[in-house]
Amino acid sequence: MVYEIQIILFYQRQFTLTSPKHVFQSALPAERGVSRCPVCKCLQSSVAGFVLENPGFSVAKSFFSYRRVRVCTGVSVMEWYAHKTLDNGVFWIQERFYESGNRANIWLIRGSHQDVVIDAGLGLRSLPDYISSKGLLGDDTKRKNPLLAIGTHVHFDHSGGLHQFQQVGVHKAEVDALANGDNFETVTWLSDREIVENPSPGWTARQYRVKAVQPTHILQEGDVINLGDRQLTVLHMPGHSRGSICLHDKDNKMLFSGDVVYDGSMIDWLPYSAIGDYVRSCERLVEMVDKEEVELVMPGHYNTFGAKRLHRLASSYISNAGTCHKVSTCAVKSVASLALRFSNSCSVC
Repeated sequence: MVYEIQIILFYQRQFTLTSPKHVFQSALPAERGVSRCPVCKCLQSSVAGFVLENPGFSVAKSFFSYRRVRVCTGVSVMEWYAHKTLDNGVFWIQERFYESGNRANIWLIRGSHQDVVIDAGLGLRSLPDYISSKGLLGDDTKRKNPLLAIGTHVHFDHSGGLHQFQQVGVHKAEVDALANGDNFETVTWLSDREIVENPSPGWTARQYRVKAVQPTHILQEGDVINLGDRQLTVLHMPGHSRGSICLHDKDNKMLFSGDVVYDGSMIDWLPYSAIGDYVRSCERLVEMVDKEEVELVMPGHYNTFGAKRLHRLASSYISNAGTCHKVSTCAVKSVASLALRFSNSCSVC
């Protein structure tokens, strides 16, 4: 968030300006061109980008002057997230200032006795505070169990905010990774350029880590999460990661697919990816479409889509998962694993 402060200096009067490390003149409109604050990388005008190089200095003027400045204080919770209300008590939440193909969809599903969040984003600002402040849980929260956050898998873009919740569920294959804060298995890979407005002053991507949290709900194939007036069935769909799951709302024929399938290139070259598992998971998806069990997919990334597109995406992966794909993927996987090991060792340092 950027606050504007008006500083007025009167005739022959000396003032001491005490301020944060980085203070700027008021920015001009974005179309006039922008640059970034060298400390917190917040956007500011390149035209009006006069930097007070020594904040906390004494200023003396022999005339009346007026100056408006910008103080970088980070992005508020209410600004960080945005949401869209869908049908059937479903809310689609995203992190506005995380501009990357890795930006995950966050789904909030309201039930008569239990509300569920599916995936929790990076966790740079409080997701529970946003949900509460926006009144997304309605007026009857006292009659319900605490909000349950489920990770479709533990990759950083989906699991970074899970530590903010009292109740957390992940598949049993990835419980240890989340409980230990294993940032290799969470494939933590975040750059400064992807965060276009910093969540707090001085924040850098180098500091970012997925925080350890002990899951309260250890999920496995066939588990049913009872929300009261609707149920979500856990489908273990490994391939993208070893603990990837989909959540199936059978009555409404909705599938919350995480990164098992989305309308883009499916990733099978990460440390715990497995092409053979991915093929079998895609075969299950094709079978679900053939049985008319899915009409709408709520994916982990990008836009929602229907059954025909789901069938096409799953079938395409199966047909392309031949020997050439396996060989090339093996090479990419080795490089990716080395890069992640190096990146996370540097982050610890």
